[in-house]
Amino acid sequence: MFDESLISVVRNDFPTNEEEQRPVTLITHEIGENSFADDWRVYLSLGRDADANLVNSAVILGASHYILGLEMALSGIGVALIPTFLAEGALTEGRLRTWRGHQVPTGLSYYIHIKYAGRKEPDIEAFYCLVRE
Repeated sequence: MFDESLISVVRNDFPTNEEEQRPVTLITHEIGENSFADDWRVYLSLGRDADANLVNSAVILGASHYILGLEMALSGIGVALIPTFLAEGALTEGRLRTWRGHQVPTGLSYYIHIKYAGRKEPDIEAFYCLVRE
């Protein structure tokens, strides 16, 4: 259906980069012992305001699922790095804003698997169209 990319989001009242108090709280989804916060290391090493060292001074909280990171950002806990499609609704509604504007592709893609025999059933086709939107 589409390729995944990550974007950093915060609640609207989160300090801007100019006002930012250190340490910033980053919410990571890379919670393995050998890969903790690697998502943020990659993200912060890219973009026009690259600052890979920010991970070293940040408070880092782990969230096992993107939806938890989204809810943590909406609660004002910190900056979440989540898939763009997951952030779209809250960004459009004005509940979140981007923290640093660039997106980072993860190299992952989303697919929908439908049995070949059922691919033209109206309900399945309607569901597929809904998911694509």
